[in-house]
Amino acid sequence: NDLGYSDTWDNESDAYLIVFSLEYDGLKLPDFDKSYPSAETDSNGINTIWLGSRISGVFNKNGMENFQCRYIPEIIEEQGTAEICDPQKAIAAVKGRMESIALNNSSYKYCISGCELIYLPYPKDDGYLLTPAWLFIEETQVPEGSGYASYYDDIFVNAVTGMIYE
Repeated sequence: NDLGYSDTWDNESDAYLIVFSLEYDGLKLPDFDKSYPSAETDSNGINTIWLGSRISGVFNKNGMENFQCRYIPEIIEEQGTAEICDPQKAIAAVKGRMESIALNNSSYKYCISGCELIYLPYPKDDGYLLTPAWLFIEETQVPEGSGYASYYDDIFVNAVTGMIYE
């Protein structure tokens, strides 16, 4: 193939998704879309929505099948990094959430497999407000057969308030 990758393509449906995350003025933006029914809504009661910024491509044995470029075009305000809460507060919130869930599912195993600071774009006026958030990757191991199957979930903590987005 002409992708510079030496993998064999066994099936017509075999494909790779390659995603490049983007930054704004050195601040990492999420590369996925997410919405939550949460207490954080706009004046119209609309749920919190984070729009992903990314460059992505889908490649298969025929070459590039799909290409997308999405970017939040109008950043009108950034919440300063001086307002970021102590990371221990965010960790304590995540730990409390995991302990609460573990009480109801004692056969499951939970751990955090990653954490990073990202900036979530919220619609505001005619643009977006960038708000800092801690992104934790939660791994849940569920009994399956004679072993465990792993499932992953994102936990977002507002890096200003230390509260988990639910």
